[in-house]
Amino acid sequence: MDHLPVAARVLQGVAFALTVTVALAALLYPLYTVESSSGGSGNPSSPVVTEQLTLLAVNGPVLFVPLLIPVILTGLPLFIPGKPWRGLSIAVTILLAAFIWIGSASIGWFYVPALLASACALLVQPAERHTAAS
Repeated sequence: MDHLPVAARVLQGVAFALTVTVALAALLYPLYTVESSSGGSGNPSSPVVTEQLTLLAVNGPVLFVPLLIPVILTGLPLFIPGKPWRGLSIAVTILLAAFIWIGSASIGWFYVPALLASACALLVQPAERHTAAS
């Protein structure tokens, strides 16, 4: 029987949903702006073309690997019932913090809300068991 509080599971689910949202936003939202002119740099009267590019367009399909790391990490505790959940959740929270630190120059900071939700899931205390008097 799983004695983990429902709130801890919900917070872990929120962390997972946040990482999925960040991954999809990073793939689909244009984060790069490229300006180019058709006449070259010697012609100041040539029109400037501005193009908005997504991470996927700039980096290609190899981008799926780093975007899936936090998604997989935060999803793992959702499948583990009982006592092992706490240890796995602690490890996941530490690894997610490391991922944020490593990726802080680019998309790492987008995962801070997921880290907070994962850390809050750890702070939820399990309810004490009440034994029935016979």
